[in-house]
Amino acid sequence: MSRLRYSRAEAVQHLRCQCGPMAAFIDQQGPLKLRVTTAPDLFTALAEAIVYQQLSGKAAATIYGRFTSLFPGGLPDARAAQSIAIPQLRSVGLSQNKALAVKDLAVKSLDGSLWSL
Repeated sequence: MSRLRYSRAEAVQHLRCQCGPMAAFIDQQGPLKLRVTTAPDLFTALAEAIVYQQLSGKAAATIYGRFTSLFPGGLPDARAAQSIAIPQLRSVGLSQNKALAVKDLAVKSLDGSLWSL
């Protein structure tokens, strides 16, 4: 049984019915091979999305690895992120805007503005 909250088969069938080119693509590519991973919490999932945004996969993975090394145990959390200085976030490869976004995400996560998974 899938850990997802939806049926993959139904989702694929819906896509096939909505778009002829998509149906042809699905037929050409074969069965869905999407690997779904889950983050321990919403902060971690969104922080990873921020880091990966507008970067190639390899570059993003490298920067995300450096980013996670700033946290005890390598697992990002809002409380620790709140205390990391912008220059330190920048030193691992985050742009100024991404560093600010991670800090803002941490604040919103801690003040209850961000719901949890």
